[in-house]
Amino acid sequence: MKNGERLMILDKVSTLLTSPAVAFTGDSRGGLAISVSGAGSISAQVRLEVSDDPSQGWTTDDDCVITVSGTGTATDYIELTEPWRYIRATVISLSAGAVVSVVFGNELSGGTGLRAPASIVRSKQNPVTGGIGISDGDGGRLQLVNTAGAAIVPLRYVSLANFGAFDTSSFRQIFQIPFAGPCLVRAVYETDATTATSVSNCAFAAGRNYSDDDPVDADGNPATWQLQTTINLTAADASWATNGIYGSGKSGWVALNIPAATDSGIGGYIYTTTKLSAGTGRCMVGNGARPTNDWESTISALFPSMKYRALYKTGDYCTTNQNGMGAASPNKNAQYNPVAYLEIMPMSRVLSGAIFGDSTTQGLGTGTPAVQPYNYNWGHVATSLYQSTTGKVMHIANFAHEGKTAAFYLKHLELLLADADFVPNFVVIQPFSKNDNGGVYSTATINASIAAALPLAAAARKKGIIPIFRTITPDGGTNATTDGYRKAGNALIRASGVSCFDLDALFTDGASPARLQAAYTYDNTHYNKTGNDIAGAEFSRLIGKLFAET
Repeated sequence: MKNGERLMILDKVSTLLTSPAVAFTGDSRGGLAISVSGAGSISAQVRLEVSDDPSQGWTTDDDCVITVSGTGTATDYIELTEPWRYIRATVISLSAGAVVSVVFGNELSGGTGLRAPASIVRSKQNPVTGGIGISDGDGGRLQLVNTAGAAIVPLRYVSLANFGAFDTSSFRQIFQIPFAGPCLVRAVYETDATTATSVSNCAFAAGRNYSDDDPVDADGNPATWQLQTTINLTAADASWATNGIYGSGKSGWVALNIPAATDSGIGGYIYTTTKLSAGTGRCMVGNGARPTNDWESTISALFPSMKYRALYKTGDYCTTNQNGMGAASPNKNAQYNPVAYLEIMPMSRVLSGAIFGDSTTQGLGTGTPAVQPYNYNWGHVATSLYQSTTGKVMHIANFAHEGKTAAFYLKHLELLLADADFVPNFVVIQPFSKNDNGGVYSTATINASIAAALPLAAAARKKGIIPIFRTITPDGGTNATTDGYRKAGNALIRASGVSCFDLDALFTDGASPARLQAAYTYDNTHYNKTGNDIAGAEFSRLIGKLFAET
């Protein structure tokens, strides 16, 4: 909504009732005015509820029950500070002969007050006019709201396979980005080194063809590289493998102008080259069982906007002779991915998301790409389908971790939410995992994990990020009792008021104990390519619903 526009939720209502669900047509951050009028002493009590998906329930709180009273007329205000999709109001009590109205306007914001758990802020002061500093896109700064795009896009294809040593060879990675044109970009490194380290050199260039080992610019000439030096990485915690606190560091920003792809791909390509001046470092690597080069050999051919490959060669192709790298040294058991992911500041709108969970979110591989390539998951499928069906640009970054507990990946999400530059439009959170209790579901561990996930959903909202919970699907190792614990956990997820991606309903066979439908799995726990394709189509529809522009 633009400043000055109003959304009527209740209009001079004289009876006790609940309004229909009212959809916001743009940015929902602003103010709500609750007004009552009548003769003499009058009062009204109204409960406000918000939701991203009314079919999944509504969120409210005792502090969201507003009592307005006075003589003749009276008004109170509520500040809505996070981007909910829907709102409704219920008139709980009303003086005889009085009428009550509730109206939203994004210029009705300001004041102090108490932040309620439902992410609505009560303000006893009068509203402050002048808007909330978010442009409608006509020449103002980028807006972090549903119908625009993320100001900084995390772009990640390969999630944690393993950490391993890399040396003073040159390591090049090619990331497809789903748009062309100017942008700012920087590299993010991750490490399991328990002492602070640094990357000596990191260079960036823009290219136009995925098959080019050396980047070529829009005019067909060797692309110009931009060098960053001494990228400092924090030390990983000694217990990083269980608590999720591994080391990381970021390069500085560089400006690139991405040429349009000439290989029928969508967008263009960013090249990064990493080199140490001496010694060894620790970075994300693939291995024989988890071949990160499945992206190059299989996955990149499936998606027109999500191609990725990594190559390396002895010699210095980062600080000198940067366009002379040539063919990669092929080695399936040593696939180096020093740059874990990119952060991109686009000059165009890009819908951005990130997914967090265990191997059923990450996309576990089988070693047989036709059955299930490693890291191929429903998030990537949804990205491709969303773009092809809507014509809009989106990227979903894969931050999920196979074999890890919810404590691990939720801590990773917590650390990212504390980073001011982590601002995707949405995050998908798997609230609990079978890995939480040594592979056996229990009520205590499920409840504890969900209790840890809920504040993260609230923290995401405070940053303008829409949280989406996903349900946990059956596996082949449960009995009726332990599967009952899983089902109870899913019931809590569906009742949480957070938007829900219900994978369980999509995949379960409905038995007791439940199992994955055979067509969607290769091992009774993880999804095969068909399963990920089905889930991706469903998630694409959910994203279309949550981020519809009306």
